[in-house]
Amino acid sequence: MSSLFRIAESRDDGIARIILGVPGELNIFQNADRYELGDAIQSLGEQQWLRVLIIESASERAFSAGVDVREFLDMTPLSMSRLYEPLAAPERIPQPVIAAIDGHCYGGPFELSLACDFRIVAETASLGLPEVTLGQMPGSGGGQRLLRLVGLTRAKDLCMTGRRIDGATAEAWGIASRCVPPDGLASAVDELAAQLAQLSAPALRMIKLALNVGADAPLRAALELEGHMYATLRTTPEYDEHLQRWLDRRSAGS
Repeated sequence: MSSLFRIAESRDDGIARIILGVPGELNIFQNADRYELGDAIQSLGEQQWLRVLIIESASERAFSAGVDVREFLDMTPLSMSRLYEPLAAPERIPQPVIAAIDGHCYGGPFELSLACDFRIVAETASLGLPEVTLGQMPGSGGGQRLLRLVGLTRAKDLCMTGRRIDGATAEAWGIASRCVPPDGLASAVDELAAQLAQLSAPALRMIKLALNVGADAPLRAALELEGHMYATLRTTPEYDEHLQRWLDRRSAGS
């Protein structure tokens, strides 16, 4: 197991946590870390008990302040061209993934968070893609995901200047799902995870897939995909269970 992270499982709740680093550290990623982290996320996504995955930091200083760029000097162009693959793991697994971000969050680790379904950030968070200041560009999906999240103008602003934004700006731009005071980050993440864990797992998986695929698909194709998924969910036991609960509550309320 990587020295960068540890995994905590709460199988009764259906929630797993990947906890980066230790208190007081900047949690710098080594190249091996990104692949071990990607494998860990993929492995958790294959677990039937898992309903929600949280990626958070043990350090108040940083989610992660970046990667060890010195390692790039010994990498081939081909290996560098594939660096985006492990950090896309949160997008590939079917369960919802929440990134809890405070402190520094730059470069590859920020790109990892952009592959998550939810980003809850503290007001004190600092996020950015500083690669251009090293004569590089975002290479792990950050530019393309930002483009789809915030549009061309703001994506160019962050990627081409390397500037950093705070949590409130990230929320205003649509990068963050929610911005909270630092002392409220843990409770906000736990509240969202508990809410998601109580919802229909097949429905959440279908929604995630439909939106991720639909973001790049023509509208007609996306509508067809959504329609077929909608019809498929109608055949699941979870649909019958959730519908019956809703009917029972409505009947009790009347």
